[in-house]
Amino acid sequence: MALARKTQFVINCSQSDYYIHCIINSGVILDEDMELILTYFASDDRYSQEIKLSVLQKIIGCVSLAGTIFLVERKYPLYLLPISATPMFLMMLKTMRRSIQQKTQQRNFEVFVETTGKIAKLNRVICEYFKHRNVPSTETSDILNPYTTAMKKLLEVVFMEETTLLYKLRLCVREFVGYVPFLKKDYTHVDYIEIHTLTSLKIRNINDCVIQLKQLCDIYVLLASNCLTSLSVALSPRVWSIYRVDLEYILEVLIPRMRKLSEQCYSAISKKFDDLKFYNLNRGQVKKRMMKIKRHNGQTKLYLGTCDIMVYISDIIEKSEIVYKKLQEVSLVFILIKRRGRRYTKII
Repeated sequence: MALARKTQFVINCSQSDYYIHCIINSGVILDEDMELILTYFASDDRYSQEIKLSVLQKIIGCVSLAGTIFLVERKYPLYLLPISATPMFLMMLKTMRRSIQQKTQQRNFEVFVETTGKIAKLNRVICEYFKHRNVPSTETSDILNPYTTAMKKLLEVVFMEETTLLYKLRLCVREFVGYVPFLKKDYTHVDYIEIHTLTSLKIRNINDCVIQLKQLCDIYVLLASNCLTSLSVALSPRVWSIYRVDLEYILEVLIPRMRKLSEQCYSAISKKFDDLKFYNLNRGQVKKRMMKIKRHNGQTKLYLGTCDIMVYISDIIEKSEIVYKKLQEVSLVFILIKRRGRRYTKII
């Protein structure tokens, strides 16, 4: 964890409100965590205005501008102009740099929070997919619903990527609790979450898939909610103005790092899930047609409905192939039995 220290790096109230609104709308915040966010979600008058230039900086800028105009009107040598205009340009560059920095911070924050929510949604979709594939009848589950290699590869990626992300989310909670000590009593349970129990090695059939994925969904939502909630409390002006919260480290180092990790996790899992969903179809053509629909209609009912239909078609094709192969085997056995019966009759 970075050394907690009092820093001159501050964020204004509008930035803080924006970050907290992003977290509230992420879709992964639990009710008890939402209450904690709203408890500390309040503006601080000391930071209600945008960060502006100091009086000294304004004076230097005015003097620099006036001096430059004076030199131009008096037709002094041109080499004196850069010297006079340098302070003004330096302040302009500083303001531009700060503006770009704020936009970059906001973008990193948006993507991290959004991707965290997308992973939670993807987990639920994968769990529902396996529930649909799980045949209730114990007599036919291994026949019509085999635990295929494609399923195994997907679950290996899911548990490998998400356990890594879960460990990082837990570390983030610990860091935020280190900055804000009064959060410790609310998140003592974080250290006792058994992330190591999440593994694809225990899975033998699709029913095991559903059980393990439910556990993964619950643990992920819990840790994601705890992480984003403790982050929102740390970013509240009422909190960081009192406690030694290192905002610069959080916004410049920690959030970009978590953004990269969460994006890698989501990309790897969604790709493997697409491979499984469209296993019996031409995946390239399917994705091309789906993107064409999405480009013209966005996330409409047509796009989402088409996605579901393609998944069902792939499932129907797979089960049809299984049934067809079983029928061929039965027919072959029947023919062999019939031939043996004829031979036995001839011998008699």
